[in-house]
Amino acid sequence: MGYNKRGYYDRARRMREITEQYYEPENHRKCKKAIWRTHIRPIYGVCYQTYINSLRALRTLEAEQLQTEKSSLR
Repeated sequence: MGYNKRGYYDRARRMREITEQYYEPENHRKCKKAIWRTHIRPIYGVCYQTYINSLRALRTLEAEQLQTEKSSLR
């Protein structure tokens, strides 16, 4: 049985959904750090840097998947 990070990316997707629901640019009460403090940290118990790294890793994974889909269509 191999390790494939599926759980890591599932958790990152749920974090992204919460972020998209509450985030408002230029509103400091609804910035990413405030969302992490009020919604992410109580549920998942991760630090702020882990939260940001998870969102970045998910964005990278989706970009790679999109790239492979484009290359397979050719």
